[in-house]
Amino acid sequence: MRLLKSPYFIILLISVLFLLIFSSGTSPLFFDNYETDSAIFIVIGKALVNGKSLYVDIFDHKGPILFFIEALGQLISSGRNGIFFLQVVFLYISLIFSYKTLILFCNKKTSLISILISIFILSYFICEGNLSEEFSLLFISLPLYLCFKWLKEKDPLENIPKINTFIYGICFSILAFIKISNAICLIGMILGITIILLRNRKIKELFKHMLIFILGMLVIVAPIFMYFYYKNSLPDMIYATFIHNFLYMGSEINFETNNIAIKLGNAFHLILGLMALFLYFKNEKNISIISIATILLAIIFYSLSYSSYHYYIATIPIFVITIGMFFNKIEEYKFDKYTRFLITFVIVFLCICYTTVHLIYNINTLFEREYLKKRIINQLVQEIEDKENILLYQTPASYYLYMDTIPEYKYAFLQEFIIRSNPEIKEKIMNDLKNGNIKYIILNNELRISPEIIQILENYFTEINQLETDYRIINNSNMLKVKSMLTLYKYNEASI
Repeated sequence: MRLLKSPYFIILLISVLFLLIFSSGTSPLFFDNYETDSAIFIVIGKALVNGKSLYVDIFDHKGPILFFIEALGQLISSGRNGIFFLQVVFLYISLIFSYKTLILFCNKKTSLISILISIFILSYFICEGNLSEEFSLLFISLPLYLCFKWLKEKDPLENIPKINTFIYGICFSILAFIKISNAICLIGMILGITIILLRNRKIKELFKHMLIFILGMLVIVAPIFMYFYYKNSLPDMIYATFIHNFLYMGSEINFETNNIAIKLGNAFHLILGLMALFLYFKNEKNISIISIATILLAIIFYSLSYSSYHYYIATIPIFVITIGMFFNKIEEYKFDKYTRFLITFVIVFLCICYTTVHLIYNINTLFEREYLKKRIINQLVQEIEDKENILLYQTPASYYLYMDTIPEYKYAFLQEFIIRSNPEIKEKIMNDLKNGNIKYIILNNELRISPEIIQILENYFTEINQLETDYRIINNSNMLKVKSMLTLYKYNEASI
């Protein structure tokens, strides 16, 4: 019975149930269902386990640590189960550190309620699960815990733990080699610490900690650079992880979302944070805590401009802390029990509404993807003689998994997104198509296809099958059912 009442067991239960219900791309409850980004990551994980060289044989613009995690998942159990296990481990440890942060300010009951409510909010943003932001949470929540624990000391500026700074450097490097934009909370926290030291004229202390931070970074940077140098792919890794991402952010595809539900969700997040800041720090004398909290809330405000709603996942650790502070002060203020109940009920109700919407979407996705999978396998793939030499052009990566094949071509996913970021890749793909390096192509016309690519298909390939299918997508403002034409092309040997 003591185990069942343990906060750590309750958090484990929350982690498992949450991912079972909402991680539709990996959960055992959603049998053989794959999703967009999750499918890409699983395919690359499989490719690495099968001896492919990352960024040389297969390309994506996320960092190598993400794909090493995906490969580890495939080693544990091929397919979805191994990566699901790692998701549970990462989420559980992340929530443990969030809980440890909360009990610095709140009681255990309030801390657990805050985590549960934060999970409701996360359910809307997690999409299909198995995303880079999800694996980044641990390396955000750990530094936040260490930072606030330090700030709660009686004389924090007289006792800045060097080990903390060293860990910050390690976590920053890991986030940078997963996806650099996921480090925004950590960057804000470090900025706050820097401002605190400068304000207190601790210049020597600041430089000392800068060196320690760099040493922490080198713990991760050095072995990664050595690994890719040994693999003769260091320039490829640097390009994909950093340069291509910079180009991608500046390209036309990185549009701002107009999804009202998402905006309201994060605005709700921001308002609660501001209320917590006011309520908690109304009589707080520790200016350092107020400084850090203000910067973190500024990050929430900035995140309202994010282009994709799963980017918000990286801000969840801040939300856990702010909602905990908010509820803690609600309990302390002399509201009658009915008022406290009403406030709690309204917040929980809003969270459940978010959760229900996403759960319904997941269930719809399950049946539609299964139906689509069977049609693709039966009507398109049966005419392909060599599944190893097929390119899915703007077609979901899940079809590689449905066909149980690993792509042989480097630019195997979402090619139009890649070539808009770098026209040189477009020339490379066009030459490979002309030279017969790819025998089969399944083309998806959901997004705009470059006219030059269409021209090459007409001149060098023969259309051998076509399938019209409909499925649900989320556009900038709502969820729509759209029709998409999937066309199978075979390279025309006579064109050589």
